Amino acid sequence: MHLDRLLERFPFIPLSDLLDEDMVIPTGTMPEPLPDSLKKAVSELEDSEDKHSRRSFQLLKVLTVLRDGETYQSIRRFYREPFHQTHIAELIERNLLEDVPIAQTVADLAVRSARRGVLSSETPKLLRVHKQVRDYVNSLISTKERSDIIQTSMGLFFGVDWWKGKIRLRTTISNAYGQSAIAGPGNEHVLARQMLARALETRNKQRIERFAHIALVYCHKLMGADRFRDGLIAARAIVELLKETPFDKQFVEAAHVYGHALRMTGRHSESVAVLRDALDRGAGFLIDDFKAEIQQNLSLAYKGLDRKEESLDAAREVLKLAHPDSGDAFQAQATVAELTLNASDRKSRLVQLETAARNKDRKTAANNIALDLARDCNNPDESLRWLQRVMSSARDPYSRTRAIIERASVLGNNLRASELRDEDFSALSAAYSYSYAQRIGNLLDSCHTVLWGMFRREGLFASLLRLFRFSSFIWRLRGKEEQEAKYLQELDSIDLAKLERTEGKTLQMETHYLERRRQDRLPPPASA
Repeated sequence: MHLDRLLERFPFIPLSDLLDEDMVIPTGTMPEPLPDSLKKAVSELEDSEDKHSRRSFQLLKVLTVLRDGETYQSIRRFYREPFHQTHIAELIERNLLEDVPIAQTVADLAVRSARRGVLSSETPKLLRVHKQVRDYVNSLISTKERSDIIQTSMGLFFGVDWWKGKIRLRTTISNAYGQSAIAGPGNEHVLARQMLARALETRNKQRIERFAHIALVYCHKLMGADRFRDGLIAARAIVELLKETPFDKQFVEAAHVYGHALRMTGRHSESVAVLRDALDRGAGFLIDDFKAEIQQNLSLAYKGLDRKEESLDAAREVLKLAHPDSGDAFQAQATVAELTLNASDRKSRLVQLETAARNKDRKTAANNIALDLARDCNNPDESLRWLQRVMSSARDPYSRTRAIIERASVLGNNLRASELRDEDFSALSAAYSYSYAQRIGNLLDSCHTVLWGMFRREGLFASLLRLFRFSSFIWRLRGKEEQEAKYLQELDSIDLAKLERTEGKTLQMETHYLERRRQDRLPPPASA
């Protein structure tokens, strides 16, 4: 129903974008009304003379401004007086706040016993104010209170010396590959965007440059953690804010991050347009290394569109601009070799480049080349050796995810699935969660195919249904109903009633989802 409402409000926006960002509701569109019971609950806190309830109301206002939610550990001692668990409990009891175990915010494919372990563990919880409550409470926060919360939060998220340009980001952002993979760029983005927007309104050049710097540092941090979807959302907002301003350097930097993120999430055509705009607008001041980075992304985006000549042209521009020992130069040489040489010469050249890149400690380029070599191998053992090089050296989620999925595919395609172990399943589940959270479609589809085969062979029907629910959701967002239909047909043989008796309530959401999808496939009733 929520998606239906979004579609009605935003008919001009692609469905795949609807969950990408906290959209700004157009002027004249009213937020959903808050039920009277919740209005009463908020009013009782606001009007209370009890010190504890007043403090609970303060927490509600803080978490309304910090709209992406925070853990109790991150804010309990920061706002003058400490917040306590009892304040959280009071807000939850009044249905004004939800506390979600961070482990539940990812695509959890675990079988029942493992899932119960996750649910009963002492994992941190994300505290979030319900959207309807947030819309209402926002109207109760004074300008001074909001400014105070934002100023205090800037110190929490960016370090006490943020106003001097010395940015210190929280380390938790790097945890994009484990259990914690909360979708969305986080409150750092929320605050930086608000502060930049306010600075632009006042036309204060110093403040604009300061907050653009903070926003861009955070965008780079997201991309450095391979949180490409989150980086896309954050960079897109900065691009939109700076598009019609004279701050060309900041705009070009944001556009480069945005174009890179678009490419990494498979939106190659949009990536090309944004990157070309960055090159045009920065023509008068971009240094060669920065131009080389943009041209590298252009080359790979064109390659993704199968526009080989344009990809080659951009790769050759990289070779003119980049240092010969840089990662960009090695990657560009690999692109040229792949698009111009025959199979035998290409392999020989790629092996040479992989070795040279690894010797120069250009791990990302070396691993990209090793993955290409693994995919081109006819011998599964040789392919597995290349993949092992990636898995043993990669520290970034994206490269590890690709290698893990490719390894499982090689084993499955060569009737060697029995070689997969429990740790392989755990790695694949983590890879799926990462691909799902960051909406990296090609990886998600590949990982789904591998996991689907594993679950079917092992008779893990509960995990099979969970996998279908998550993948189906993404396919439907992208208009890939035919892909969903294929897997729906494979699930026809599963006895849901029997499975529910075995698994209990832990599978209730999955069975209801599958029944709904089955009903959607039924032909409409004949008219009387």
